[in-house]
Amino acid sequence: MTDPTHDYVGVHDGDFVYVIVAERSKFDRIARPVTVHANGCTSKFVEADGVRIIFQHWAGSDKASEVRS
Repeated sequence: MTDPTHDYVGVHDGDFVYVIVAERSKFDRIARPVTVHANGCTSKFVEADGVRIIFQHWAGSDKASEVRS
């Protein structure tokens, strides 16, 4: 993702879906517990039918293009 002002979805190995949420206010509306990572990423996840959907928000726009768990 080259523009951190837009959301992004990526699939990894068929059972992980990453959703990068550009706006913190949108990320905060996801009703799941939040995990704060040392690298500046915050994440929330949902699991269903063996698939984990990971929602991430990056504090700095320079990191918004990275996808990590």
